[in-house]
Amino acid sequence: MSAPICRLPFEFAEVNVDGDIYFCCPLWARGNCIGSITKTSFDKVWNSDTARAIRKSVLDGSYKFCDRGICKFCPADSGEDYAARTMDGHYSKSPKEIKFNHCAECNLACGCCRKSLYFTPGDDLARLNSEIDSVYLPLLDGVERVCFAGFGDPFASRHYRELIKRAAEKYPDLKFLFHTNGVGASRQMLKDLGVEDRLYGIQVSIHSATRETWQNFTRGRPEQYDALMENIKYLSELKERGLLPTLQINFVITNFNYRELVPFIRLAKSFSSDRIEIWGYRNWSLQTPTEEAGLSVFRPGHHEYDKLREILRDPVFAKPEVHLYPEIKKIRDEALQEAGA
Repeated sequence: MSAPICRLPFEFAEVNVDGDIYFCCPLWARGNCIGSITKTSFDKVWNSDTARAIRKSVLDGSYKFCDRGICKFCPADSGEDYAARTMDGHYSKSPKEIKFNHCAECNLACGCCRKSLYFTPGDDLARLNSEIDSVYLPLLDGVERVCFAGFGDPFASRHYRELIKRAAEKYPDLKFLFHTNGVGASRQMLKDLGVEDRLYGIQVSIHSATRETWQNFTRGRPEQYDALMENIKYLSELKERGLLPTLQINFVITNFNYRELVPFIRLAKSFSSDRIEIWGYRNWSLQTPTEEAGLSVFRPGHHEYDKLREILRDPVFAKPEVHLYPEIKKIRDEALQEAGA
């Protein structure tokens, strides 16, 4: 039986700042950009030399362009035969999913992401919105799903909101996934954007189990935390009514919040979350080496590393809905092995 392969180079494209295109998170892809839609057409980017090389590495099992140490891996659906449609890395089908990740505007300043709030300057906002019809919407022709965002918040960003609304109007069969901090993910927001009944998933990054830790981690205000809790209850109701196929809740481990991992999982389960993802902090070229070392409690040598290992021994991390990224799973596996579990 052949080994499973990653579906992303055959089904997915992520639009980053300046129109750079990746097959997945740039960190997982070791920065291997397949091209830029500001320099050439998307069709040429989709089957660029780099794109073809990445596909060949996936099909031959080498994954030499990927960082398997941190990648969570996205296996293909059973029955998909990518090799049959691939000739020397050239793939004959268009992507099924586009992720827009090119606007940094956000209403929080999480410690794992940025040092201060960021609002898109007026001239940049006007430019982004002027490109909606000519640059961004055409990428959705024939696409089944669209995802926002990861860099910036889809409901806080004025550009993303305009793009979402226009996409919903132009493509009536398009399904939406949102990666959000949850503060703006209200019933009214989803209705105003025209997407409440067109969701295929929402991912909410909370990174905490208590109000105090959340405010310290995100630099958010008390009323924003209240809005987050109200909105997650609403999303939970959508999930229970069958209107939201997946409600994923995320936690990025740092030295600020790791002590709340176990209560965080209980909190996520109380909101009917069917998928809980936990990974280690990444330095997006924002922190100094000293700051990075202090935040990276999951790195051997950190003065609180052993405390994290002890927490990860808890049986709750073995629940099927809990998904640890490879670097965190490795710590848990080693801790359990040493404990004789």
